[in-house]
Amino acid sequence: MAKKLYMASSSSNDDPQIEDSNDTIYNLDVNQQRIYCITRQGYCRSVFLINLLNKLGNMGLFDKILERISDKTKWAPIDIVSIYSGLVGNCHSVFHREFALEYIPKLKKAVWESVLKSPDSNIRNFSKEKIESITNAFDLLLKRVYSIPEKQEMIETFNLEISLMCFETDFLERKLQGIKSILDIIKQIKYGNTKFLTNAYLVKLCLLIS
Repeated sequence: MAKKLYMASSSSNDDPQIEDSNDTIYNLDVNQQRIYCITRQGYCRSVFLINLLNKLGNMGLFDKILERISDKTKWAPIDIVSIYSGLVGNCHSVFHREFALEYIPKLKKAVWESVLKSPDSNIRNFSKEKIESITNAFDLLLKRVYSIPEKQEMIETFNLEISLMCFETDFLERKLQGIKSILDIIKQIKYGNTKFLTNAYLVKLCLLIS
């Protein structure tokens, strides 16, 4: 236990952010096509990869991903949401600043609604791995747009809401998953590994639920 406490207290609080202040110097290329991604020192210097991502962007890839996740007439399965979130998350560092500021909040809203308002048929397929894939992707994406404290609040409350939702379902496996996740969150709060969630916040939440 002492080792765990030491590791938590001595861990770095640094959360590196992408330096994109110079992205505004880029404009439309000679073909008047939008720039979605750019090479970035320390992350990606492959001109071939960036050109490919820009071509896919201009063909509508990112819009199609957003449309599929947002479609309420044909609800996106958690597998699709997890895969698409991971795909976009892997590109977080090369997104042009203007595109990131426009696209990421829309994607976040679509994913949050798709997951937290999922029908029972979709909740049945929730798993720890799929949820972690989504949160890991947005842990990278959100800090391109929001401050670190804002990002931490979004991720931590999202995890808590999913845990409570799983706990309240009639599916035994998901209910057990929800209990384990809630206990894990309580443990993280106890050891100071959360930045937004606190004991007081959980108590207040329990009072509202009751």
